[in-house]
Amino acid sequence: MREVDWAPAAPDRWSQVERLFRSCGDARGCWCGFWYRPNREFRAGWGEGNRRFFKALVEGGMEPGVIACRDGESVAWCGVAPRAKQERLARSRVLAPVDDAAASSITCFVVAKEQRRQGLMRPLISAAVTHASACGARIVEAYPIDPQRKLSSAELYPGTLAAFLDLDFEEVARCSPHRPIVRLELEHNDG
Repeated sequence: MREVDWAPAAPDRWSQVERLFRSCGDARGCWCGFWYRPNREFRAGWGEGNRRFFKALVEGGMEPGVIACRDGESVAWCGVAPRAKQERLARSRVLAPVDDAAASSITCFVVAKEQRRQGLMRPLISAAVTHASACGARIVEAYPIDPQRKLSSAELYPGTLAAFLDLDFEEVARCSPHRPIVRLELEHNDG
């Protein structure tokens, strides 16, 4: 497998993020706006409105995820940002915060069609954890699918439980049979 380069979604990487999202089904309508915008705004912005919103997040310096590139081409994305900035998580009955601890949340994956089934999910999770840690996170949380049947790639956008458990995340809550909340506590050297 050819090497993959990972980088935070900083303004200088916007063109790579944009190329990937434009090439992938629902991603070209959602643009991760689902996690940040009230439902009415998200639905009204489907497509171009959500793209402009997401671009403003990136250009504003938020770095709401990591982009993976191979040979200069965008191949995958993992959304990760402070849970407090992703307002939909606070309003969700299924994914609501389990406590008041500040956490960064991994919310979605986008993988170019020709790159699927290439083993990118676990490296994406690791890159997202590294990015969250560099931004000061002490806890990284995620909301994967615990599949009980074979799922389409569109249904796998939050990742799979097995991938997170393989990387030492622990299940901390489950308010839905198929959507656990998992966490990884990070070690920081404060000295």
